[in-house]
Amino acid sequence: TQELPEEIKIYATPNPFRGSTNVKFTIPKEGVVNLTVYDIMGREVYTNATFRTKGEHSEEIDFNSLNVSSGTYMIRVSLQKENGQRATTVKVAYIK
Repeated sequence: TQELPEEIKIYATPNPFRGSTNVKFTIPKEGVVNLTVYDIMGREVYTNATFRTKGEHSEEIDFNSLNVSSGTYMIRVSLQKENGQRATTVKVAYIK
């Protein structure tokens, strides 16, 4: 069997995008995953916490429904662990 990486892997496609983007991520173990979108000023514009099993996952984020303007956003995926938290971030460009 293939070993999963210890860190979280993340990417968004398409990027840049209009409307929505599909965030794909791989987590090394099961747990509560927080997927959060921040604007360039660091303000949280979207968050979703879901229990996930280890492995590959994806989530569609519809930026049209977030009522935000065109620009650069950071999408962060974090995994709560017993000894802290693991997280990684991807930068995306939203074009209205």
